[in-house]
Amino acid sequence: MGWNIDTTTGNHNPLILHGVNGGWSLASSPSLGVGSDSGFAAIAAIPGGGVWAVGETGAGKGKGNYSTLIEFHP
Repeated sequence: MGWNIDTTTGNHNPLILHGVNGGWSLASSPSLGVGSDSGFAAIAAIPGGGVWAVGETGAGKGKGNYSTLIEFHP
């Protein structure tokens, strides 16, 4: 989990990779609207299973109105 940058706008989108049997694949991420500047900044694995990721989502680069973005994957 982390950030994926749109090189045409400079905005970020959430990036989620799923690991299975030693391989990684792209997992779908929340649709946060056109022009949003969003992504995960801190990721923590929980002993015994599970991953928490936190970050922010906003109305676009430099426009403010940011909210907390939290995701849990068991």
